[in-house]
Amino acid sequence: MKKFALLVMLMVIAGCVSSKGETKPPEEIQKNLPPLENATKKEEIEKNKSVKNYSTIEVEELSSLTAKDSISSISGDGEYIAIGSWDDNIYLLKETEVLWRYRTRGSVYGVALCNGKVVATSFIINGGKLYLLFINGTPYLEKDIPDLCSGVSCLGDLILIGCRDGNLYAYNSHGDLVWKFETKKSAWGIWDVETHNGTIALACDDTYVYTLNASGDLIWKASAGRKSYLYGVDVYNSGIAVASQDGFVYFYRGGSLLWKFKTGFSNSAVKFSPDGEYIAVGSWDKNLYILNREGKLMKKVNVGSEINDIVFGEDMIILGLKSGEVKFFRWNTSYRSWSH
Repeated sequence: MKKFALLVMLMVIAGCVSSKGETKPPEEIQKNLPPLENATKKEEIEKNKSVKNYSTIEVEELSSLTAKDSISSISGDGEYIAIGSWDDNIYLLKETEVLWRYRTRGSVYGVALCNGKVVATSFIINGGKLYLLFINGTPYLEKDIPDLCSGVSCLGDLILIGCRDGNLYAYNSHGDLVWKFETKKSAWGIWDVETHNGTIALACDDTYVYTLNASGDLIWKASAGRKSYLYGVDVYNSGIAVASQDGFVYFYRGGSLLWKFKTGFSNSAVKFSPDGEYIAVGSWDKNLYILNREGKLMKKVNVGSEINDIVFGEDMIILGLKSGEVKFFRWNTSYRSWSH
């Protein structure tokens, strides 16, 4: 799971070999409550006497912890939180407590919690690595993979890895390749992968969002434009939200663009709330945005650093930041009633 925010550092040292052997990608990159009814509609208001509730969001920072380098990826399953960092470590947390960390070969680019295991990817100069760990931190599998792979997710027993070479690789739990899906060739390939209810969604540097079924067959693909390089995606039922380098968040259903929302800079992370009613957006303008499903801004919070990834829980939002911080926020909704 997730992240364009990492891309700026990636391009700064392009052509140079770092200790990780990685070149780093380009840094190019109202709350409006409905108005009260006009006075001319007073009679209609009195007649209908109906009530509509408009949700408001409260967000409160609880705590934070800091790694030695940028947080690249976060995943949660309701009990545990897995974190990947460029400090060459995978961390497992329960609530805000670090249970263990596992040293990798190279910077961690993607992490996911899948069927009681931690899945992660790292990258060094001579290629990528795929790791499967038991929930207690014991290694289960370590496997070479073709390239830098930042998109990590699972669908049933399939482990899905989206890579810079433009391919989505589907492995079984033994590390055997089950199928492969190819996207259009681009500089940074598939940057993020998410799944929900049998649908796989891909955010790609070729400007396209792709949706696939569990067999790797294309359902639909769509592009918002020539400069809409995509670095974050999430799926909830038939809704697909994508975060783009062009500063927009795009929302699709069935391949059709329903709305877009503009932030202050490039976006690298997007996540549906567990009930699918809200969308959290992490931007490189250092703000967390919470939108409703219609694309209306409900809350904006400055978090002090560029946001690389998001986990959205029942009552908590967890952010992975470029600064190396993991920040924990409590969130809840309340309702304001307006008579109609």
